[in-house]
Amino acid sequence: MESLQELSESYLQASISGERQESREVIAAALARGCSVFAIYQELISPALAGVGSLWERGKITVCQEHLATQITLEQMVLLRERITPKPSLGKTVLATTLPDDLHVVGVRMVADYFYADGWNIEYLGSNTPVHEIVEHSKNKRVDVVLVSLSTPELVPICNALANELRGLSPSPFLIVGGRGISNPDARSTLSDIDIFGSDPAEAVKEARRITGISGSEASLEQVLIHIGQTIRKHRTEKGLNQKSLSEMADLDRAYLSSIENGKKNVTVSAMLRLSEALGISLEELVRG
Repeated sequence: MESLQELSESYLQASISGERQESREVIAAALARGCSVFAIYQELISPALAGVGSLWERGKITVCQEHLATQITLEQMVLLRERITPKPSLGKTVLATTLPDDLHVVGVRMVADYFYADGWNIEYLGSNTPVHEIVEHSKNKRVDVVLVSLSTPELVPICNALANELRGLSPSPFLIVGGRGISNPDARSTLSDIDIFGSDPAEAVKEARRITGISGSEASLEQVLIHIGQTIRKHRTEKGLNQKSLSEMADLDRAYLSSIENGKKNVTVSAMLRLSEALGISLEELVRG
C-alpha cells in the first residue's frame, strides 16, 4: 500500500501531465484508506502543489503544466467538498479571495473549506478581486471575516490598502492573511492592521472563533485530530525518528500511529500520554501544537 507521501508524488505527476482520471484515482486511493478530506488536503494535495511550484520555478515544467495541475486540483476539491458535513451554521460569514493580479486560489479555497466545515457561511470570490469590490461586498453582505491569500510579497502594499479600507466600515470585518507571500518574517513586518496571520487552517478557524466571540467547540473533531497528527509528525521528524521507532518507544502499533498522524483515528488519552513522553513534550504541547 502506498504511503500518503507516495500518493502525493503520484498525484503531482498525474496533475502536471493533465491526467484527470489518474489524479482522481489517486484521491480515491487515499479515501479508500480512510483518509479524511482535510488529511488529503494537507498531506497529499498541498505537498504535491508545492512540488509543482518548485518545478515551475526551476524551469522544469511549463506554465501550461502548472495551470493544468491547478485546474485539476480545483476540480478534485469540488468532489472532496461534497464529502464534508458542515457543523450547524454559526451565523457568521467569511469572504475568501485573492488580491488583484493574484491567480493562486487553491490555498485560500482550502482554508475556506475549513471554515465551511466549521459552520461558517462562505462568500468565495476566487482570484484577482479588486480591493474596492472586496470592501463593497463586505459591506453589503455584512461580512464578519475577510480571508486573503498572498502568493508573493509584492502584494503586501495592496493588502495594506485593503486593511485600511476595511477599517473604514462599520462594523469592520476582521482580516486574516495567509499564503506564501507572508512566509518571510520581513514581509509580515510590513503588513498593518492584520488580525490573524493564517499559517495553519485549523488554527485560523480557532482564532476566527475567538476574535468574533463565538463560544463552544473551537474546531470540528476531524480538524482537531488532523492538527494533533500533524503535531506528532512534526516533532517526530524533528527528532529524526521514523514511525517504527516512535511506535516502539511509545509501545503502540505502527499502523495505529500512522492512522493518528494522518488524522483518521480518534487517539486515546493513554496513547497521547505515551506519545508525549516518547517525544519529550508536554501533553498540552501535543494538543495545542
